[in-house]
Amino acid sequence: MQLESRIKLRSMVSLKARPGVGKWFQKQKVGDEFHRLTARWHRLSRVVDRRRNRYREHIEDVETGDVVRHVDEALTDHTGRGDARRSPRS
Repeated sequence: MQLESRIKLRSMVSLKARPGVGKWFQKQKVGDEFHRLTARWHRLSRVVDRRRNRYREHIEDVETGDVVRHVDEALTDHTGRGDARRSPRS
């Protein structure tokens, strides 16, 4: 009798850089993330940099390597997603 098992480890790291006291000036999120709508694992790399006014996001499908989303734009131009969405009261 032979038994075999496999384990896949997935990790995600996120951080906020602060100047000591006050608001964060940079957020980063890097790692594997499960996308519920497609039921697939994606590799995510996201940097939100307030000081340099930059928003960068790169998402790839882990199995195929296809680029799902790639954005590199000014943070002030980044609208309509996540925290950048307009509130319903506006």
